[in-house]
This record gives sequence, structure tokens and C-alpha cells, in this order.
Amino acid sequence: ILFHDAFPDPLGWCGRGSGLTLGEFSASGLASRLASTSQGSATIVLDSLSWLLLRLPFPSVCQVLAQLPRRANAAGLKIVRIVALVHGDLHPPAQLDVLKTLARLVVTLQPGPGSGRSGDGTPQTAVVLHRERGKRLLQKTELFSILPGYGFKFLGELPPKGVSKEDEAEEGRETAEVDPTARLTFNLRLTEAERQARESVPLPYHFSEEKKSSLLQTSTEEGKIYYEPDAADDFDEEDPDDDLDV
Repeated sequence: ILFHDAFPDPLGWCGRGSGLTLGEFSASGLASRLASTSQGSATIVLDSLSWLLLRLPFPSVCQVLAQLPRRANAAGLKIVRIVALVHGDLHPPAQLDVLKTLARLVVTLQPGPGSGRSGDGTPQTAVVLHRERGKRLLQKTELFSILPGYGFKFLGELPPKGVSKEDEAEEGRETAEVDPTARLTFNLRLTEAERQARESVPLPYHFSEEKKSSLLQTSTEEGKIYYEPDAADDFDEEDPDDDLDV
């Protein structure tokens, strides 16, 4: 684990060469800094992203997060994932929505049913939103607890709101057994006699063989057009009243 500290001297006023400053928070700067200390695959953990969002322009932070894996790969470091902690109560909802679009996995921590203190074993809630590569969104709610000594314990997954586990099992059985046409006031199925009667009815857009032959038969005689002009056809734009003799 390599730790890059940016808290003691974020603006570089103290002149500490080893610390990370806000001026170095760029895709190329971070990529070169990380690649100089480690090679191969790595996971980047930002604690916390809110600290950066409160001190840097929001668009520039989003650009760094989007460009950092590509810049690091060019420098010889493969970033497997970027984990960022965000305090949702410090930012507008619009900024949080933009950050969610950049992430493939969003975990929102909420108080559990007991609403107790974290660290005493009280169940807490984690709402997980996973965006798969096919742009499909999966959401689930899980229960966990933080034990004394900061141990983690997974307590299981909660069913969707308003649906219990028994209801889910019963709904699955009903879906497999219920006939969708059972409660209709009209019959969707045909008997064999009705199917034969339907097939014997000639459709209006289907021609009989006699009509096909009469329509497709070519005539050996030449076609002629007879045209006899009338008074309205002999119209002169320069003499609309027809009273000039030229």
C-alpha cells in the first residue's frame, strides 16, 4: 500500500516536496506520480473526493477521473479500479448525479432499521447500484454491520420495498402457474374446425388464378391515345382575352 498525502500542504506553501498538492491533481500529473512509485496493476483509493470537489472546479475533477486510467496505462501503470469516498450531504444533487454517471458501481450508505451508532454491531444499509457493460442497471439493498474493532459482517440482502421474501416466492409460483388467458371474456383459442373455416375464407388481397392470368396477360395490339383539344387548351398568356389578331 502506497500512501500519497495531500492534507498537510495542499497549496504547497510549506514547500514539502513529498506531499501532493492541488496543482498536481491532473490526469498526467497523477499518472506520472503513481507510475514512478509502482508498476503493474493497482487500485486507486481517494479519501475523500469531497475534499477535492470543495477546492477544485467540478468539471476538472470529473475530467481527471475519466482520463486517469488511460494516462496511467500509457505510463506503464494499469489502474484496475478507482474507489472514491463522497460525502453526499456536502454537494448539490446535480453534482452527485454526474458522478454516478462516471461510476460503474455506486454504494450509498444509509442508517439501518435500528438506526444505531456505527461500530456497535447495529445493522446498516447499503444501496448498491451496478451498471453492467451492456448499460443494464442492477440495484439491490444489503444489510451489514460494523463490529467492535472495525470488523465487517454481511447480514444479507433486503427484498424490494413493499415486497417480503414470502411474497417474492409466492409471486414466482403464480407467474409459473397462472394462465394469462384464463380470465378473459373472449376466447383467444380456435378449434380445429374454426381454424379450417378461417383458412378457407378468401382474403381480399389474394387474387384467384383466373384474375391473375387476366391481369398479367399482355395484349398484342398497340395502344393508342386520342386527344382532341378544346377552347381552354388554346390559351395564350400574352392574349388572355383572345381579342388580338397577329
